[in-house]
Formats: sequence, C-alpha cells, structure tokens
Amino acid sequence: PGFQILDQLGEGPLSTVWKAHQISLNRIVAIKVLKQKFAIKPNEVHPVLKEARAAAALKHPNIIPIYDAGELDGAFYFVMEYIAGSTVAGLIAKKGTISQKSTLNAALLVVEALDHAWKTAALVHRGITPDNIMLDRDGTVKVADLGLAKLADPSNLATRLKEGTVQGKLNYISPEQAKCSIRIDARTDMYGLGATLYHMVTGKMPFAGYDPKETLNQHLTGFLKNPRDVTPAVTPGMAQLISRLMMKDYKARYADWGEVLAEIRKISARKAKIAKPPEPSRYSLRARARPRM
Repeated sequence: PGFQILDQLGEGPLSTVWKAHQISLNRIVAIKVLKQKFAIKPNEVHPVLKEARAAAALKHPNIIPIYDAGELDGAFYFVMEYIAGSTVAGLIAKKGTISQKSTLNAALLVVEALDHAWKTAALVHRGITPDNIMLDRDGTVKVADLGLAKLADPSNLATRLKEGTVQGKLNYISPEQAKCSIRIDARTDMYGLGATLYHMVTGKMPFAGYDPKETLNQHLTGFLKNPRDVTPAVTPGMAQLISRLMMKDYKARYADWGEVLAEIRKISARKAKIAKPPEPSRYSLRARARPRM
C-alpha cells in the first residue's frame, strides 16, 4: 500500500526487485520482495530485517539507503533508493575489462562505504560482488544490499547450496564463509572486494568453470592466476593489493579498512606519477650537442 508498481527490474533465486512510485513522497524507489518460500522461514528472515534496519540508520553517499523493511501478508520486503544506472557486472559484460584507474576509483569509494558501515554499526556486507556495486547515471558509486546479505551467512550456506540459490555468488565468497566459519568480520568483505577487483581488471571471474562444491574448495586450497599474467597492463601494486585482499587466511589480509584505503591511494598516486608526461628538459638535445668545428 502506498506504492505504484512501475516495472520489474530483476529477479534472482532469493528475491524479485521492482521499480515503484512512492506516492506519499512522490519519489521513485526500488522494492525488493523475498521469494514466498521465506514466508515459512521467518527464523531466517527476522535477523535480516533486524540488520536491514541497522543499515537503514547509516548515512553515507556511497551506500544505497534502505527506506523501509517489513512484512505484509507473509511477504518480506525492503524499500530502497532507486539507482538509474548500471552494475559493475553490467559494465564488465559490456567492456570486457575495466581500466585500472577506474577500478581504483571505484574501490576507494566502496572501501569508504564499508569502513563507515563497520565503524558505525559493525555491519559486514558478506556479499561484495560486481552485482552489488552500482554506478548511478552521474557516475556515483553505490554499494547495494548492505544489511540484506545475512542470508548468505555460513549457517544458511548448506541450504542455499541444496537450493541452488548461491550460484554465481560463490566466485567471490571468502574461505571462512566457504568452510562455514562463524568468524565473520570486515576482513571477510576484503576478500569479496579483492575477488571483485580481480574480475574488473582481468575480465575473468575468480575460479570460474567449477561446480559449486569445487568452487568452494578452490577458495580454500586453489590458486588464482596472477592478474598481471591475464592483463599485462595491471601494475605490480594493483596485483599486490588484490593478492593481499584475497589471502586465504583472514589474519594475513589488511588489519582494517584504513590500511586498504592507504594502499589504494598509494597505488593511485604512483600510477599517476608514472603516467604523467615528463617535464620538458631545461636544455634541449640540440643545446647540449657538441658544437660543430
């Protein structure tokens, strides 16, 4: 009630997303409605509602805000800001790869958003993928579904595997999630971010081509090809950033988001310095040449 449904934006194994007009505030919103099967699993959804409401209290320019979350006639729904743009996944599909400069710029904003969520409300996204990073028409980078990815918790992973509702998301899942560890913190999102950056600069999804079970095993014991071997334009600094973010032992990743931000800024500054055209020499080659005798 109070919304005029305009169009279906997308549908996945867990939910359907609709574009709607919120009549009272005269604004366009996105409404995510969980599939009907969750009506008989309120014990799974109620923690999600609780975390979504915590996420709704966050105010950050790079986080898609949640306006409302609730239940109506057995249907669980979330009302969010509508983004008239594309996902990073859509951009990869269109371009093949994303330039390192654009990738670093997007990574910086995503990290700032995740840092804010962690410091403010101890929220972990749990599902950072190219599908959950959106680009508004003005180029603004937004993190989607913060507070809604609790359904990807380790306690639900076995069920999701049986239902086949995690296919595609497993390529970015952290090793601790893959082995259903209860230890989940900001470093879990670092792994997902690293996997996303790998996909952006190489055009290759991490551990693609495996069935779901083997994909999980690859996160635990497998090795990814160095991004520089896939895309030579990737700098050593960028490759090192991705490698550190995707360390299989969470203790070997960055200690906090502040360290990640510092590393991204350092790589960006170094790249800019290298790419900057050299200053004209004070003396031309002709001026320095030996005069004719």
